[in-house]
Amino acid sequence: FEVVDIAFEVKKTIAEPFSVDFGAVFTSPDGEKLNIPGFYNGEKEWLLRFSANKTGVWTYESYSGIKALDGNKGSLEISSGASGKHGAVQVSKSDPKKFIYEDGSPYMLQAFECDWLFALDYDNPDATPKAEHLLALLAGNGINQIVTTLSSYDVRWEKDELLKEHPEHEYGGLDQIFPFLGTNQDPDFSALNITFFQRFDRMVSLMDQHEIVAHLMIYVWNKLVSWPDTESAADNMYFDYIIKRYQAFPNVIWDVSKEALNNPRCTEAYGLERIHRIDSLDAYDRLVTVHDFGFCKRNTDAVDFISTQTWSSTLYTNMLDMYRDFKKPVFNIEHGGYELSP
Repeated sequence: FEVVDIAFEVKKTIAEPFSVDFGAVFTSPDGEKLNIPGFYNGEKEWLLRFSANKTGVWTYESYSGIKALDGNKGSLEISSGASGKHGAVQVSKSDPKKFIYEDGSPYMLQAFECDWLFALDYDNPDATPKAEHLLALLAGNGINQIVTTLSSYDVRWEKDELLKEHPEHEYGGLDQIFPFLGTNQDPDFSALNITFFQRFDRMVSLMDQHEIVAHLMIYVWNKLVSWPDTESAADNMYFDYIIKRYQAFPNVIWDVSKEALNNPRCTEAYGLERIHRIDSLDAYDRLVTVHDFGFCKRNTDAVDFISTQTWSSTLYTNMLDMYRDFKKPVFNIEHGGYELSP
């Protein structure tokens, strides 16, 4: 369950590196094959990112239309190690209303939402002291999942007055922290900002070290992010790159979008198309949901678990009713506990 990056160098400059077909077929000790997409990592570097769920010798052979990336062969010897990790979170086959770890251990979800986690140590290229401090506190208090956005910009509602006293904690409106070239105010959708993703790698890796699931909301529609038009070339480039770059992390769960249907551009058909894109790219079959109860209820077969957002004072009764209604796990992803009680 450890993540390994296998790096390759391409000496010539590639005009559109994010559209290059590159990956490798990994073969497990018992002959199972995984077709894992690789990705461009800036400069002249390309990565195959891999993690194994079986011990023994795994082999791989790369493929690409670029000669330097095609036909590279290698092997990795995977031992059981002493990390104590349990692998990915899955839905139990014997009890499909419950989550379990990949090794069969039970998983009792205790989550915390942190939408600006990506920004915590963005200005520090060498270390992540703020994130390490926060994640250690959360893990020490039993938190084993963080619901977070890949990118957020700002909020349109009134902010807490305490932010005026502590501007060091104000991460809204940081224009330069943006997944594309340019800025949120002046975006350049022609290419992705590799530094943004390299910094985010550190967050996902730190969560993995703490056995915290990274519940990645790929879009958010109420944090004023300048997104490209849906299903445009830039939109697909961004979405596909995330699936390629983070699927090897055993602690990843995909969430197509926070506030999924909170924007006219994010239609139900679009959500289904995004899930199909995940299915076509994710060799590890990580869990998928959508932060919208109506979507999950109408498209139960498309998601692995039901996400709801119940703020009612009758929360307990509501959750019991949903538990009875659905044959999948139900996660109350947001309940207003950070605000005044109803």
